[in-house]
Amino acid sequence: MSDAIEVAVKGLLHKVNLENKNVFIFGSTSYFVRFAYYLKEYGINVVAHLDNNKDVQNTTKNGVPVISPEEVTIEEDIRVIIYSRYEVEMINQLRQLGASDDNIINLHFLRDISFEEGIFGDSYYEGQIKLLEQGEKIYNRIKSEGERLIIVPNSFCLGDLFIIMCFFAEYVKNNHIESYRLVMEKGASKEAILQLFSEKNYSTLERGDLWTLTRYVFVVGEKELDAKCIMPFYRTYRNVQTAHIIPEMSLQEAAGRHWLFISNLDKAYRTPAYLEEPEENLIDAGLKKGKSVILAPYAQSNTMLSRELWEKLTDCLVEKGYEVFTNVSGDNEEAIKGTKEIFIPIIKLKPYLEYAGYFVSIRSGLCDITSSISKCRQVVLYGEGYESGFDIVDSMTDGNLNLSFVQGDIVQISTVNKPTEMIVDEIVSGLDI
Repeated sequence: MSDAIEVAVKGLLHKVNLENKNVFIFGSTSYFVRFAYYLKEYGINVVAHLDNNKDVQNTTKNGVPVISPEEVTIEEDIRVIIYSRYEVEMINQLRQLGASDDNIINLHFLRDISFEEGIFGDSYYEGQIKLLEQGEKIYNRIKSEGERLIIVPNSFCLGDLFIIMCFFAEYVKNNHIESYRLVMEKGASKEAILQLFSEKNYSTLERGDLWTLTRYVFVVGEKELDAKCIMPFYRTYRNVQTAHIIPEMSLQEAAGRHWLFISNLDKAYRTPAYLEEPEENLIDAGLKKGKSVILAPYAQSNTMLSRELWEKLTDCLVEKGYEVFTNVSGDNEEAIKGTKEIFIPIIKLKPYLEYAGYFVSIRSGLCDITSSISKCRQVVLYGEGYESGFDIVDSMTDGNLNLSFVQGDIVQISTVNKPTEMIVDEIVSGLDI
């Protein structure tokens, strides 16, 4: 029985002719090492892994060298395979190096390649059928007569869920939906976002069940099931990773069908309703009004920045007379040395941040939420994977800085290829303290 990576390679080779091509793979994690292994097993010339991480450049993984993308000379016979949530940045980087669309193979757009009979074997199809049967059971369990299911496949990303909820009421109104039930991933933080918008019509599922339901709806059909999968209106095509089976429809087409399609963003935006917090509670937490900096160094989906950076930033802020806190929300998170530990519920972010006055965060979904908060100076830090640009404003405004609902005073800083001292200076300058 083929494993999942070999299945992906078989599907790729069925769709794309790589004979007599010089193939590069953007990424050198264990997934891509195995991907390269199977490509070579099927006679494909894998030249190298491309990686922007200097720590792995000039190494070899399973016989394939790892090099910087800058070392590649783009020629007609070169193909670069990408499969990453940072595909936009990767594509932009490759284009700057002279690559055309013909040189780039984006696996996200080739996920509907598994329907040629006999390519993968009976066991593969049996597994897919079982998943669809599971999806049907989940659907029957939560679906009520006359109620449309509105599924948010990417609700594990807090920023995506927040953005959807900012415009959800307008979406319901525009589509004349009288009765609905939101379906999202289980979790206290996700439910807190719904609480910001007083949303009570929802059900939660474990992530695996949510993706299984999404797959079932895509395959059987939304109209037939009175169900809809929705995703943020920005960069939507990168967020269709949950749709593993979409017969007779490419992922790009699928993505276009599932945008929120909100035209007048200012008019459609719904302001989140944060809970108030008595000032005595803020004081008891150790905050000094306008003289406190809250750090958010943790993110579920992005590469962490060095503790040295956070500790040197803390030393600098303390020296300037500021109280410094680390926002922690789990057992695996601990306060940065020299800071005080604090946990701020999402529903109370506004009073805490505006009282403190300053907020510094690694780019995460939390930044999408805090971008709605005024009276707080915010600095958002970008690490590896964001070399080609920032996206906190793009995600909320499609690049339009003038939209009124982006209330936060936001400064965005790249940390890539910069010494720690320079980054600290830029943060302090961005905070204007």
